Amino acid sequence: MPAATFAAQAPQAVAPDEETDVPDLMRAWRHKDPPPSEPRKRMIVAAPIIGSNPSAGFIVGAAAQVTLFRGDPSTTRLTSGIASLSISTKKQVLFNVRFDAFSDGNRWFVQGDNRFQSTAQDIYGFGTATPSSAAVNTDYGLRANQETIYRHAAGDVYFGGGFLLRLAFERRAGGPVESAWTVVSVRHLQPAERPAD
Repeated sequence: MPAATFAAQAPQAVAPDEETDVPDLMRAWRHKDPPPSEPRKRMIVAAPIIGSNPSAGFIVGAAAQVTLFRGDPSTTRLTSGIASLSISTKKQVLFNVRFDAFSDGNRWFVQGDNRFQSTAQDIYGFGTATPSSAAVNTDYGLRANQETIYRHAAGDVYFGGGFLLRLAFERRAGGPVESAWTVVSVRHLQPAERPAD
């Protein structure tokens, strides 16, 4: 195929002013004029977290997202980040921060995923005959950090590196902190003896 054919088939980048999203559709439906274009403007959205489930209890918290261009919007991808913090009535704490950041002209791309989780849950023995009085409340925790930095090479190709740190722990009620790699021991029941003939 001629090179011109490949060039014609290559996906064209859409300028931010030419994109259509839900607010644009709502404005068109209500016959409202679009707001003035400010592509470099930082956009922040925040919302409460409210929920409930049997294992966590009642959950409350907050989440926020931020987006912005860190360069010329016609040559730079959108930078975004999200953070959330929630706590529950059953002593569960969840904190997350994730981001994707592009420098001017997409020369550098930095990506991060950071989490802290402290949860508690009752655990039971194996089988359906385990009574609820045998429940052991166990705390689990997780700390994870993953940070990566990439340098633009050509097209959509980036080269880079980073690190991943993942720490997990388990703590039984009234007991010491144990490693995430614990051995689960199961008590084997002896089979009932057959009555003599």
